Amino acid sequence: ILTRGNSLVSDASGKDSEDEQGAECDDFLQVTKFEDGFEVGRILGDGAFGLVRKCVAREGGQEYAVKIVETEGLHPLDQAALLTEIRLQKALPAHNHIVRLHGSFEETGVMKLVMEMCMGGDLHSHLDELRQRRKWKGGDWALSERASVNVTRQLLSAIAFCHAHNIVHRDVKPGNILIAEHAKQVPLESATAVVKLCDFGYATECRLEDAPSLREFVGSPEYLAPEVARRQDYNCAVDVWSVGVVLFECLRGRVPFDAETDKEIIKLVRKAELSFDDGWSKMTEQAQACVRHILVEEVQQRPTAAKALEHPWCSCQQP
Repeated sequence: ILTRGNSLVSDASGKDSEDEQGAECDDFLQVTKFEDGFEVGRILGDGAFGLVRKCVAREGGQEYAVKIVETEGLHPLDQAALLTEIRLQKALPAHNHIVRLHGSFEETGVMKLVMEMCMGGDLHSHLDELRQRRKWKGGDWALSERASVNVTRQLLSAIAFCHAHNIVHRDVKPGNILIAEHAKQVPLESATAVVKLCDFGYATECRLEDAPSLREFVGSPEYLAPEVARRQDYNCAVDVWSVGVVLFECLRGRVPFDAETDKEIIKLVRKAELSFDDGWSKMTEQAQACVRHILVEEVQQRPTAAKALEHPWCSCQQP
């Protein structure tokens, strides 16, 4: 088993959504070298494969993010994941809640991916900052229901879109959900707040109607679907389970299955014994009902992303 960031890998309808922008990833730059088209700026974060930095187009001054990957010495599985990320994102039409890959540059020992800029960081960092701040000041370690449903609706929209285009993400987690604008400027409760799914390194082709047939053990322990943790064949439904875990974490400030080690976490996920502590009493019954609606152990009973979007809690909690 290899660790990529906090993810594990082992070698063993939304099609017509209003969120679709209707354009493929564009090779919009008329330059052959990254340096000819961009000026590199500050570090934005440390991604799974390498640094992510701000960059500015020399012509027009548009800001982007660039993921800089040192490919020399990269494990073959990680090389394959990188190429898959590029291939699938270039094939996937643009969507308001999926980070857009604008182009890629391959140089000697380095790959540079020019992506849409999201100024608000990732949801994992936002939740962690919230936990740390409220640890000292008191209060709940979680998002409000309004913010949580905002995130959930947009994430389900992105997943439904991917599935409609025969792509399963396989690593849905807060660290792979970017916030378009800083929360201080546009709070997640706001109707104008936008989140976007990113990092398609573990994505692969999978039709929504396909029976479970995927076998690779990939993903992040806390967000794995039970069928993956049990080493069973699986399909697109794994993404929906992961969204349910993200929703649980947004509402309660912690994941439903947690332990000291990845091995212990995976054991808990295999059992899939979901429980709700007293903290849930502060939330509406519909919020808990939505979590239960999504986190269904039986794959055949689990809703699709499009069906999950129809749950009353997702539709009634309008910002």
